Amino acid sequence: MGRAVRDCILLLTLTAGLSLTLLLIGFLPVVGQTAVPLLGACVTAFFLSVELTSIALERRGLGLGERLRLLWRRRLLAIGFGVAVFVLFLIPLGALLGMPGAVAGGTLLARRLTEAG
Repeated sequence: MGRAVRDCILLLTLTAGLSLTLLLIGFLPVVGQTAVPLLGACVTAFFLSVELTSIALERRGLGLGERLRLLWRRRLLAIGFGVAVFVLFLIPLGALLGMPGAVAGGTLLARRLTEAG
């Protein structure tokens, strides 16, 4: 229980810091209106992948730091998976109907990452 609370606080701090950074960069002319939405979508997709693989990777004994490093090593795969799930969740009822598939996909992604790593 303590490890889960600590991981939750660390993940919340990390995402809040990144969100605040993107918000501040968003005020810059040109860069703020072009790059920040794309970066924000990539950050959201990456952390969605972190969340969807968390149960499978925790059961393999990996803590938050190890999970983040594992997903960061294959960040294009993690972001690609996260973007697909993110777009699915934008569709009305997509989150409701797609969540079981997203969790299964997160488990398969965790399996692929641990076999490759």
